[in-house]
Amino acid sequence: MDKGRQGQIGTVYDSDQTADAIKAHYEAELSKRGWKFLKIEKVIYNGRDYGGQHVFYCKDIYTADLQFAGEQEQQFGWTYSFSLSWGLYDTACS
Repeated sequence: MDKGRQGQIGTVYDSDQTADAIKAHYEAELSKRGWKFLKIEKVIYNGRDYGGQHVFYCKDIYTADLQFAGEQEQQFGWTYSFSLSWGLYDTACS
């Protein structure tokens, strides 16, 4: 999606790695490239916490979102997704 002032690109992955191992990998790779950890948010579907979460990183005007499917992995068909965006989140990264 690209609307000039806003955009997002991402994809989903199926993995047998633990969420902690995946987070550690992305943390290491993103921090090497100047990205900063921003926050973690629970993902709630239909009022229920299935253990999914968003892990947000930022760099300048950009946001990276590492999302875990949690207990809905089998239903979704993916373990985690990774996306890069600009203009979608109000994330001032200083």
